[in-house]
Amino acid sequence: MDRANVARTLIEMQNHIEDITQATVGSLCSEFQAPGVISGALRASNTEVNLAYEMHKRLAMHLVVVMLNKTYKKAYDKSKKGLDEHLESMDLDSSVNAGERRTLYEDNSFEFSKNKHQNTTGVAIADLLIELAKAGVRQDAVDTAYASALKVKQGKVFYDIEPV
Repeated sequence: MDRANVARTLIEMQNHIEDITQATVGSLCSEFQAPGVISGALRASNTEVNLAYEMHKRLAMHLVVVMLNKTYKKAYDKSKKGLDEHLESMDLDSSVNAGERRTLYEDNSFEFSKNKHQNTTGVAIADLLIELAKAGVRQDAVDTAYASALKVKQGKVFYDIEPV
């Protein structure tokens, strides 16, 4: 299969996923009830209803994409592991050195390469403090430097949407 056919097939798949996603969101939005509806009479303005519907639609979309992300993230990780395991079963080396890109397998349709970024270095604060103490640096100097260097790291924000 040439590049154009592979690209066309993947685009068709993506279009099907998009169609199903939109249909699912539409289905989840079909039960929307405008805020301020009392005994069948609308007590909210068109603007309020439109804003509420848009929020409802965004909540539905988020539920769908969370599910897609969870499903395909697991599939992605499993696929990578499967590729490495299968190369090993074929007695092919799947390892790549830091800063290297290497083609590991090729057939009439696909070329499989791995790219590994350069290694980076890091310092664990606990290890640094231990080494400074071993080097004889006064504890009060270490404490002062540590307090000056300490920065607040913002926590991650998670979006949870549950059906009610």
